[in-house]
Amino acid sequence: MELWQYDATDLARLIRTGQASAREAVDSVLARLHKVNPAINAVVRVLEEESRAAAETADAASADIAAHAINMLNLFVLISRAPYASRHTSVLPRIRHI
Repeated sequence: MELWQYDATDLARLIRTGQASAREAVDSVLARLHKVNPAINAVVRVLEEESRAAAETADAASADIAAHAINMLNLFVLISRAPYASRHTSVLPRIRHI
């Protein structure tokens, strides 16, 4: 199934779970638009550059969020395994506020 064939909910799920990128979704929709629009003339103005720029911004934001989440998870794992963590509890409240 092509990305342009998904409804918005399923497409958002694919992007959120990393099975597709926003850029891939936009490219799929634009390719379909260029294929069928000449015959039906439904879209007068195509905002191709703007759509791709927005998709790249969304993908970059998702990558930043994922990287931050992984870094925080690694930090918590390291702290929980540190031999001094139970004795130095003053470290944990500061970590929770990061």
